Amino acid sequence: MYNGTQWVEDLQVENMQNTSNSQNYTSNQVNSNSQNTTNTQSSNEKELEIKLTKDIPNTTAGISLKKSVINLNKSLIDLSKKTGINLGNHRARVAVVMDYSGSMRRLYTSGAVQRVLTRLMPLALRFDDNGELDIWLFNQTYKSIPSMTLQNFENYVEEVANKSGFSFGGTSYAPVLEDVLNNYFGKKLSGFLGGLFKKQNTQGQEEPPVFVIFITDGANSDRGATNEVIRKSAEQKIFIQFVGIGDEEFEYLQKLDDLKDRPVDNTGFIKVQDFENLEDEEVYNMLLSQYPEWLKGLKNN
Repeated sequence: MYNGTQWVEDLQVENMQNTSNSQNYTSNQVNSNSQNTTNTQSSNEKELEIKLTKDIPNTTAGISLKKSVINLNKSLIDLSKKTGINLGNHRARVAVVMDYSGSMRRLYTSGAVQRVLTRLMPLALRFDDNGELDIWLFNQTYKSIPSMTLQNFENYVEEVANKSGFSFGGTSYAPVLEDVLNNYFGKKLSGFLGGLFKKQNTQGQEEPPVFVIFITDGANSDRGATNEVIRKSAEQKIFIQFVGIGDEEFEYLQKLDDLKDRPVDNTGFIKVQDFENLEDEEVYNMLLSQYPEWLKGLKNN
């Protein structure tokens, strides 16, 4: 006999089964959507990697550069998630200021500097619309030399840097930093008022920031003058990432974050014993570790 109590029990069982089926459907739908999102992201990343590497030659140096481009892409994805700054779509001028003092001679002749510059090239390919890495050499003076591009990167040090007519010498930071500022912002923008206004290019677009990688193996002999140039640079859209290599203590650069009388802290410092011992992603994470926070400051001003 089918009584009321049995009907209620059957109804409860049926509702439990429907709820379970609904939960399973929802769970499967979420998992499916999550999988589709992951697949889409992977597909987009793959397409981007192909786009970024398609013009790089399939030579030994070219294959190495392609690997570095892909590794930089991975670093940018991770840093974007950690910092909340979308570095994947970021645009900037990229420059390398390279020590050409006497103590660096061995690193130029051994090929170490060439390998470092090749690993830095992906930053220009990714950030700069022209895909060019602007290069300065410095000792107690400086020389701006032709940019590193996909057309000349393979033998850049031998064919461009070492044939530039520049000689190995001492170590002064201020003269080359002054020239970098003048190159990107002009002498008329070296005062405080110049940094208060957003500068635009000839198309009326806001000029991108400048990311400078300053590599040296020795302490500078012009600390006072360097302080003044850095204070001046802090009024412009430029971030200078100092990289100390070798055994030097770099007492001056270690304390640079404490430099007073500048509107923002636009410098970073890392010490690298030997680039050759670091994986690509380690290099990029170190170089870009402080840059996103500076970019956040730009957005807030």
